[in-house]
Parts: sequence; C-alpha cells; structure tokens
Amino acid sequence: GTANFSGAYTADTTKVSGGTAKFNGLYTGATTNVMSSGTADFHGAGSTKVLNLSGGILGGSLTLLGNSSWTGGTIAGSVAVAQSALLDKSGPDTVTLTGGLVNLGKVKLSGGQINLGGFPSTTNTLGSSAINNIGTFEFANDLTSVSGASSFTNTGTVIKTGGTGTATLGAPLLVAASGLWKINTGTLNLDGGSVGVFASTPQRVAVDTLAGGTLAFHAGTFNMGGLTAVTGSTVAFTGGTANFSGAYTADTTKVSG
Repeated sequence: GTANFSGAYTADTTKVSGGTAKFNGLYTGATTNVMSSGTADFHGAGSTKVLNLSGGILGGSLTLLGNSSWTGGTIAGSVAVAQSALLDKSGPDTVTLTGGLVNLGKVKLSGGQINLGGFPSTTNTLGSSAINNIGTFEFANDLTSVSGASSFTNTGTVIKTGGTGTATLGAPLLVAASGLWKINTGTLNLDGGSVGVFASTPQRVAVDTLAGGTLAFHAGTFNMGGLTAVTGSTVAFTGGTANFSGAYTADTTKVSG
C-alpha cells in the first residue's frame, strides 16, 4: 500500500519494510529511520539523525545528521551527509546510487561497492548520480570500490586507511577545485578517467611514506591541470593516459603500463 503525508511528520523511530511512504511536508525530529524494502520518498525538507538503509529505494531529499549505515538498497534521491555526520557503507554487497550524494562530513566505504548509475556530470554541481565529496571519503579496506558512469567530484579529502592491497575508484573524476588524495596504505587505483574541466590549481596528492601508499592512474584518460605531491609521495601510472597541462611534482613516479 501507499501512505501519503502532506503535512509535517515527526517520530522518534520510523521503519519502512514494504509499500510506499511519501513525506510531502517537513520531515524532522526522527531519531532513527530503518529501511529494509519498499520505497520512501522525502519531497519536503527532511532530516534524520540515523539512517539504517539495508534495502528498498530512498527518494526525495534527506539530510543525515548523525551516524548512519548503508548495507543494501538504492539511493535514488538526494542525500546530504552533514558536517560531523557519518555514512558507513559496510558489508560485502553492492549498493546503488542513481541520485546524488553530497558529503560534508564523512563517507566510509568499509566493504563492498557503490555503483553509480546515469551519465557523467560535466559541472561541479550535484548532477545525476554524482558523488560530491566536500568532506572526507574513506576507503577503509582493500577490494572496496566505487564504479559506474556518473562522476565523482573531490574538493575535500579522499583517503585510503586500511589494507596493503588495492581499492578502486572507477567512476570518472570531476574536479573543479583542488582536492586532497591521501593514501596511507596500499594502492588506490583510479580507473574512470576524467570528465569536465579540471581547476587550474594543481591537484594535491599526499601519500604516507612509512606505509608505502600509492595513488595509481590505472585506466581511462585523465586531463588534469597539474599535480603536486608532498615530500615522499609515490604516484604510479599503470595504465590509461594522463595529460598534465600544468606543473607536475612528485618525489617518486612509477610508469609500468
């Protein structure tokens, strides 16, 4: 069935496990949203402290204010992770983002894959299926990945913190301002190339030399304004094509593909 709410909605705990729930007015005050199946549409201004999304389709617009988890299902609307908030993609399954995700806090990829649907965005806005990272996007383990046709914009920090193997960012990169890429351990493969126009400011890459971290341009075509790596950093070119129109600085550069 379908439940329609045209006015304000407030509840400590809301569970959606089937059918369709449409919140057309102000959605506020909810401490926990639990969604395992069905559809929830937030067409008014919506926010929640905790979202536990394990299945179903989340549409409309929702802001996350606390610590939330994403283990399954699809985000088809616009989700914003507020400053000091956390969205943790955990578990081995693949989740789908066909809407947009704006991260001002922290998105942690602990396991599995985020699949981006739609077409690449060419502007630095919340476009179709784009991840716009303004805060911190963390690859917490090896064998984690973000893939798909839609773009990934980093004006904050992308960091790999766990595992001595490889994690993969396979979505096309769209950077309108310098972002920080910090690889504490293992390798982060960039497999999606780039779309749009990169900023004239060189992209900043930081690598933890004690852990031997590497940022690798692995597949696709990258058109970049430049790259500046901090002392001791390692940048690898293991496949694809990388074009730099500006200055390039790195202590260690490896070309193997």
